[in-house]
Amino acid sequence: MSDNTIKITLDELLFASLPSPARSTVIEASVTIERIVGTMLAMFLDIELESSKSFGMSTAALSFNHKIQLLTDMKIIGKDEKALLIKFSEIRNLFAHNAIITNFFQCFRHNDLKEYLEKKYGVQKSEFNFEEDNCEMLFNKLFADVKQVCRDLFQKMINRAGSKGETEGKLLYHEKLLDGIQALCKIDPDFSEKMAKVHDEAIADIDKK
Repeated sequence: MSDNTIKITLDELLFASLPSPARSTVIEASVTIERIVGTMLAMFLDIELESSKSFGMSTAALSFNHKIQLLTDMKIIGKDEKALLIKFSEIRNLFAHNAIITNFFQCFRHNDLKEYLEKKYGVQKSEFNFEEDNCEMLFNKLFADVKQVCRDLFQKMINRAGSKGETEGKLLYHEKLLDGIQALCKIDPDFSEKMAKVHDEAIADIDKK
């Protein structure tokens, strides 16, 4: 008599997981978005990523939600951009921390996610109107908007760098100008006397104010 009992090892029982293309899609997307948001925030704060504990890989590093809040407090992103990033983070966390969630339909039943996404993007209908496909379309629309937030962050960082460079350039120009005036004063007594008079008149005008 043959033994048809299915045998399973302890490891197979404990560590088995269901394949989830949806989880793979979300985690891959979130790794990219979190890297970009962290990098942009560090640049806004003039923090060196390589030596930073707040933006490193240790347990002391800021969470994604903390980084979002910092961007909000610094008025780099507005409430609409913040809401997009928060919802994206919620989806990521549900897939990352809940083993029984393996598809978008299950995920969107939590935290009013489906209601939020359908209110923002409208009800989606795929070719065969499968619920999972419809939910994946909603996620893709959210991801597209989140990527645009990241593009905007990059542009704001570039603009800030340009403004900073312009300011530093003006300061450097004035420093060079003052150096030139001082050099001329040393070799031209007449010019030095005229500059002293200009200086005294400027001080007098300030005192009057």
